Formats: sequence, structure tokens, C-alpha cells
Amino acid sequence: MTRHSLLYLFVTVLITMVMQGCNSSDAENFQSESDLGNCAVTSFSLVKNDSVVQALDSVFFSIDLINARIYNADSLPVGTKVSKLQVKIGTASATAIDLTYRIAGTSRDTTVSYIDSPNDSINFADGPVKLHVRAADNTQTRDYQIQVNVHKSVPDTLVWTSYEQNALFDNVNTVPAAITTVELPCTQKVISLGAAGQTLYEVRDLSTGARTERGVLSTLPAGADLKSFEAISENEFAIVANGHIYTATGTPDALSWSDTGVAMDCVYGVIEGTLLGARHDADGWKAVSYPASTESALAADFPVAAASRLVCYTNKWSASPLGLIVGGRKADGSMTGDAWAYDGGRWGKVSTMPLPAGEGYAVFPYNTPRVNQKNWAVSERSALLAMGALTADEDGGLAVSKTVYISYDWGITWRKADDYLQLPDEMTAFYGADAYVGTQVLKDADAAAATQTQAWTQLGVRRLPAWCKLVPMTAAAPVSRIAAIPDEWDCPYIYVFGGENAAGQMLPIVRRGVIARYTFSPIY
Repeated sequence: MTRHSLLYLFVTVLITMVMQGCNSSDAENFQSESDLGNCAVTSFSLVKNDSVVQALDSVFFSIDLINARIYNADSLPVGTKVSKLQVKIGTASATAIDLTYRIAGTSRDTTVSYIDSPNDSINFADGPVKLHVRAADNTQTRDYQIQVNVHKSVPDTLVWTSYEQNALFDNVNTVPAAITTVELPCTQKVISLGAAGQTLYEVRDLSTGARTERGVLSTLPAGADLKSFEAISENEFAIVANGHIYTATGTPDALSWSDTGVAMDCVYGVIEGTLLGARHDADGWKAVSYPASTESALAADFPVAAASRLVCYTNKWSASPLGLIVGGRKADGSMTGDAWAYDGGRWGKVSTMPLPAGEGYAVFPYNTPRVNQKNWAVSERSALLAMGALTADEDGGLAVSKTVYISYDWGITWRKADDYLQLPDEMTAFYGADAYVGTQVLKDADAAAATQTQAWTQLGVRRLPAWCKLVPMTAAAPVSRIAAIPDEWDCPYIYVFGGENAAGQMLPIVRRGVIARYTFSPIY
């Protein structure tokens, strides 16, 4: 035996020992993509069939070569029939590609050869389909599981569930005479005030939905209008009392109020540390601000009461933040549905298609999903939502509207929002509420089943991704591979505080809703 033969024998024995060592533990039994050889599935798609769903051939399927799984990360619409689907399968080089599936309406399986009958229809309605691939060498084989996911509920639906509601002011025995809530700047916390003989407050963390503090608020100035309460900064607050602005610094339970001397009859909100409001003089209504002392005459159709709380935003047309209010009552007492924007120095009416005339709208920015049915890509679209208002009915009286309206151009045009954003029938109609959006970290159901905070029971998180971003085509990461499924992600919840019902009674509750799609675990 030559020295080279001895060397080859030694190497062979060594490789055998290493392989046996690797197979000695299931935890270490790992197969890399390079080991798959000609058994790798390089592409998978469904054949176009508009009678099933539009752009069926554009539905993206992730191919997890390591775990031998093929599936569509973003599920098909509710009700999609998947019992007769044709497929397209690409492989590196295979001598056999067999599909095994359950025969519809039976308990029997059948196997068809994709190579011999590529146009056969496959039943994906009765569970995953087995894909068996045999390489060109006729020795190496690989079994995959193919699953066509279909949504069991409409994903783009604003979900408000009965248990996603909590009382404000648990230590109040009677319904408060007034409720207001303000968002603390630069935080995800809000302060809620409620008056019932004495003024109580609570602080709620929107990032968790949990109450973090509550107690008895220090004495308010005599004649204070609770609905005018605003947070100028995280520790500076303002309120209107007897036509003047009072301010205080510190925590809500240790405030000492002082008169600023600035006359103001109503407050709209705060933008970049400036309190915006209006004052009525002998010569009419004027826009005023604090601490800046600028003032200007207001147009006759400008709302001077019951407008929505100021929403601050930026867009591509503005160099600095803008403020927006909608609805309310004009100086003559009539209601309006117009939107007015503040650019840092003046007010201007921006709506060309206004809301129905009404007071007490709750307005807030919220991203809505947009599905491109040509390629089933999902993106987010920024919008303003307006809900809950007291409006005129057909008989000339007043009624509480439950209709949700939407604007995609920051208040210029409004229309009734799609059905998926409308409030559920079982929700009590309201107006004059405060609405904010806060993100909560959701965890994958496998990692945190039945997670519960102090205030909210977490919605049942589904491991059905909302959308996937394709991995760039490279040698190391082909486009057919998924990247990762995160264990946790930020989910934007809508919080609606207080308000009044049709009988004018205060609603000492906070409600929470979310578009169902945002509770799905996304793929990045």
C-alpha cells in the first residue's frame, strides 16, 4: 500500500468518525443548503386563475430550504377556494417531483408526478401537501411541506373587543361630571382627569396599556374648565379658568396654579410648546397663544367651541410642524365640518371636501394597510381618522354619529372610511372623546402565550405574517429564502378615552382597538 493510499484511508476514517459524531445528537443534526444538492426547490408559485383570486400567480411563496417548508407568508383573502390549484415548481435538477395530497371529500391520499402531469390540480384545502424531490443521481431525496395559507378572518379590520375596555378612575363611586385626557409630549403616556366633587387623575402608559399612577389632583383654580386642560410640556400644564389661562409645573398631584394674565376662552391644543386658543372681545373672536402673545382676528366660520383636539403633523409641503382641528361650533352657534390648519403663525381653512358638520370629533393619525392586488404586496398609507361626533340628523335634531371618516391628504378631503375601519355595532356611540395612538410590544404566541398587562389582555397573536420583504438576490441568500420571523414587534393601538353617549352621560372608560393585520407576526 502506498503512502497516498494510507493518507486517503486515514481521511476517510476521520470523515466517517466526524459524521457519526454529528449524528450522535439530534440537536446537532444540521443540514446546510449546500448539502441539498439537486434536491433544492428553487421556485414555487401558483398558476394564474382569476376565478379563484386575482393575480394568483403573483402570490409570493417563501421557500425555507433548511426546514423544508414552502408557504405564502401573507395569507390569501378569507374564503379563497384552494381545493383545485395548479402549481409551478422549479428545481436545480431532479428526476422525480411528486405531490401527495388528500382527495377532496375523502380520507384517502393520492400522489401525482409533476414531471409527467404538470397541469394537474392539487388540493390544498385539506392540510399541507407533501412534495417529494429525487435528485439526478437517483439516490438523494428530499421531502417538503407545502402550505397555502388562507386568512380565517378579514385581516384589515379594526378590531374592538369587549375585554379591550377598562374603567377610568376605579376609586370614583359616581360618574364624573367631566373627563379629559392629554398626551404628555415626548412620551407614550397620557393623563386623564375626571371631576366628581373632587378632581381625580390617572396616568396611563400607552406602550403597555397599563395604569402607572392615579390619585387626587391638587385643587384646581376656581371656575376651571376641565375640558381645556392641556400639557404644554411633560411637567407644565395649563387650564382655562374664568376666561384666563392658568399654568402650573410639577406632577399632577402637586400642582400650584397661577394666573398668567392671558385671556383665553377656549383652547385647541399645543404645538411645539405653544398653547393655541381663542378669545372673545367686544370686536369679535381672536386667535391667541401662550406664552407668545400673538393674536389675530378669526374668520366668521372658524370654530370657537367643541372642535377636535389639535393634531400635530408634518408633511412634504411644510417646513415645520402643522396643527389641525376639525368640526366644532362657529361664533353664530352653527356647527361646521371644516378642517383648519395652523402653520406656526396663522390659521387657514384647508378642507375642500369637509366632514359632516358636527362637534366633538376625535381625530388622530393612523397608518392603514394597502394591498396591491396585482402582486399582493402590502404597504402602509398614512391617514387621518375622525370618529365620534354630535351631528344633525335628518329631522333637524342632533344625533351621535358612529361613522368613521378618513383623509389621506391631511384634512383637505374627507370621505367615509372603508367598512373595515367602521366601529362595531355593539360599541356605544360617543362624541367628545380623546383619541391617541400608542405602540405596544407584542410577542409571538409561542414565546408569550396569554401575556397580560395590568390593564389589557393581549389579543391572541397569530403566527400569520402581515407582509414580507424579499431578501435581495445574492449567492448567499437567494430571493426564495425567508429571512427571519421576529419574536416581538411594535403594534399600533388606538386608545379612545371618555366621551359622552347620546343621552349626554359621561363614559368613564377607555377603549382600545387595532387593525387585525398589525397583530400578525411580520417577516422582515
